Amino acid sequence: MKSIDVKGTARTVTGKKASRDIRKAGAVPCNLYGEVKGENGLPVAQSFSATQEELRKLVYSPDIYSVNLNIDGKVCKAIMKELQLS
Repeated sequence: MKSIDVKGTARTVTGKKASRDIRKAGAVPCNLYGEVKGENGLPVAQSFSATQEELRKLVYSPDIYSVNLNIDGKVCKAIMKELQLS
């Protein structure tokens, strides 16, 4: 499986208005599931944003990639499971 590096920025503010502001700035709001577990042991979504240019290589490709995701210096491995276009 091919791999690709994507840099992201953690976001603390979530919701419709915050996501709209991120999109206006040319970035894409994203969620990472499974990396962090809550106190009850269930996965907690980690919200981050990445630029459109970073994600374009991943989304518009016929290949499946393993993603080396760098969120504010913390590196983790991920795969793109779902994509929503609005």
